[in-house]
Amino acid sequence: MADEVVRPVDGDGPARLIWTYEPMSAAGGPAPPAVIYAMVTADGSKVKIGACEHGGNALRRRTAVERTLRSKFDDESLYPLELAVVSEIEGLALGDDRDEAWDERWKEVEHLESAMRLAVARRVGRLSRLVDYVEVERVPISWSETMDAAWIGVLRLASGST
Repeated sequence: MADEVVRPVDGDGPARLIWTYEPMSAAGGPAPPAVIYAMVTADGSKVKIGACEHGGNALRRRTAVERTLRSKFDDESLYPLELAVVSEIEGLALGDDRDEAWDERWKEVEHLESAMRLAVARRVGRLSRLVDYVEVERVPISWSETMDAAWIGVLRLASGST
């Protein structure tokens, strides 16, 4: 696993990053890479670190995530959620066949997602009591830079070089 893992992708909408990764599980074949994303509340007090099968699902996830959050908090200052960063995990494609191998790759994505949540919390605040969220106590200058730094930290932990 290399530390030079971040390549920004130009375009409208959220910052899109590409991270190189050597998966522990078998490759998923030709498919878009899985992604880890950061969604920030409108008031900047919370960030959700999540994952989905590919980047195309990230915008659709925002709608579902916001609906779920509204069922818990009716504070309008939280909305709308902003999809701030979508990071493709190059090398970790899930593939189309939802079989045992797909399940193993998805578990790996979830493992990385959890590690990212901890790494981001360490940089900007603390884990929230709200599952999958981080309470933002130190607003970052750039969410993409924060996510990049967290990813590099996760790779270092995964390789054993802390």
